[in-house]
Amino acid sequence: MSRRLPEAAPREPRDADSSDDAADADLSRATVEELEAAGDAEGLLALARAHSKGANGAPKDLEKCLACYVAAARLGSAEGDYGAGLFYLTGRAIAQDFKEGAIRMRAAGEKGYLPAKIYVANLYELGVYYKSDTEKASVWYRNVARQAEVSGAIDSPLYIRAMSELGCVRYALLVQHDPEVSAADKGGALRKARAYGYQLPGAAPPATPSAAAMHVRAPARSEPTAAPAVTAPAAAPVPAVAGPIAPRLASSLAWGPGVGAFALASVFVAVAIAAGHVAVLGAREYVARVGELRLLGVRTELIVPATFVALGIVPLFFVYRAVTVVRASAVAAICAVIGYLGWIKPLARIAAERPTHAIIAASAGLLVTLLVLGIQGGARTKRHPRSSRVPRL
Repeated sequence: MSRRLPEAAPREPRDADSSDDAADADLSRATVEELEAAGDAEGLLALARAHSKGANGAPKDLEKCLACYVAAARLGSAEGDYGAGLFYLTGRAIAQDFKEGAIRMRAAGEKGYLPAKIYVANLYELGVYYKSDTEKASVWYRNVARQAEVSGAIDSPLYIRAMSELGCVRYALLVQHDPEVSAADKGGALRKARAYGYQLPGAAPPATPSAAAMHVRAPARSEPTAAPAVTAPAAAPVPAVAGPIAPRLASSLAWGPGVGAFALASVFVAVAIAAGHVAVLGAREYVARVGELRLLGVRTELIVPATFVALGIVPLFFVYRAVTVVRASAVAAICAVIGYLGWIKPLARIAAERPTHAIIAASAGLLVTLLVLGIQGGARTKRHPRSSRVPRL
């Protein structure tokens, strides 16, 4: 197994506080506007690093540092997109904006900038901005391995250690359970992972994954099985824990979206029942004074189920996934039949008519099912642009 980072890619992420003092040029008179007008992307990057710590005659100014990165990105610089992306993701010198940060980070990754690829893979792995998706994270991780020339079996200790040294969160967590890795090296792997997004708020705390399980649908060409270039010393295998990376059980359930959608569903159902009741009273008054209703005749009790479907079930498609609504509606239909057939005189105090009693039973079955399925991920969540597209890298 061998690993070599290209010279163009820094071994540590170059963020807003990093500086490159190798250039001794006096940048005190350089301006963002002049450098951008001249198409000098490298000059803008040098000025950004100078402003990040106040070097080479430039004052420390993180806002100007960000302006330099943004200007360099407009000139097509991948490092400019990466530097600006870090500002937005971490919320330094500017309001935190995961959307803008992820878009810029992805743009840098698509231009071939290795640190950005690592960062995007970690965003998918952790579920920061993008919906947590181990398969898409694996696409980016495999591309990182190819560019950094990490070879060997994907579940081998050496491969895992090499990827953890690059800052890949998945492997930094795996290496924590390798008895052959020292405590200092384990701490270093976590520090590198934090530099590439593991420290971001909202990052789900993953459980220990199985390395093989994480490479779902991995193309054979990206997972070479040939013997590694460097013979690995005898080492105990990394213990695998069944199942993919996921939050702990208590946090894996979508409590927020599930409960929120249930509250809206309860409102829809309540409004539907109330509206149906009012409509029935009005219809009966109409029948008494004018005559039969068109289509329904004198069967005014049928207005309740019609209103229930129109106002109670149809709006659910806006807050729940379609499959969730269909399943809950099926349960509601079964409960309605049971309620209709199970109507007895003692229940007349609650529901004087069979259709009304059926609607009450249907409402109970519908809401209970929606609550359970919603907490399990059946509620709709906000979709972020570009989150579902994985580039061909």
